[in-house]
Amino acid sequence: MRIGRRIKFLRKKKGLTLEELSEKCGLSKGFLSQAEREQTLPSVYSCKKIADGLGYHIISLFFDDELEEKEQLSLQKNFHNNLVKVVKKNKRKIMIFPDSKTTYELLSPDLRRKIEFLYTKADPDSTSGAEAVSHEGEECGIILKGSMEFEVGGDKYLIEEGDSIYFPSSLPHRWKVIGNSPAETVWAITPPSF
Repeated sequence: MRIGRRIKFLRKKKGLTLEELSEKCGLSKGFLSQAEREQTLPSVYSCKKIADGLGYHIISLFFDDELEEKEQLSLQKNFHNNLVKVVKKNKRKIMIFPDSKTTYELLSPDLRRKIEFLYTKADPDSTSGAEAVSHEGEECGIILKGSMEFEVGGDKYLIEEGDSIYFPSSLPHRWKVIGNSPAETVWAITPPSF
């Protein structure tokens, strides 16, 4: 799905003008207009601010959860199918942000559960962005391959293959890949906030 069209759809669904969304997310009306018309590609940080301003999870800018929920409901056969969800490797929701060297794969079925489970692949020199972010909840991740530096609450932590890190999401945080090898990680985030 194209991000600009999705932003415009969600903004209109909420009944917001560009000016109102601008006030809610702290980005200029002109920038939002250009993003909706796909004349500019918003960064990960900007996508997060837009999603927060709209009152949605950032992943909502990339996928139509309502359509997927209708499809899932049509496939459910009994009570247990309402509780148990299997996400096949080739059916994962995948996000790649504009100008990003990182791929995010949603391992949990959607963001309507109590926990979000992510698998990420980041090329060397990848970062989560220039600015640290914070939100409610908790995060815990493990490095499967490579090395990463995490800045959490102003302190830096070197996390290498096999290491894990936990932190309250309310602390401003960001990361970058260290070295010449790609990094692969798995994350649990509660409540879902990506």
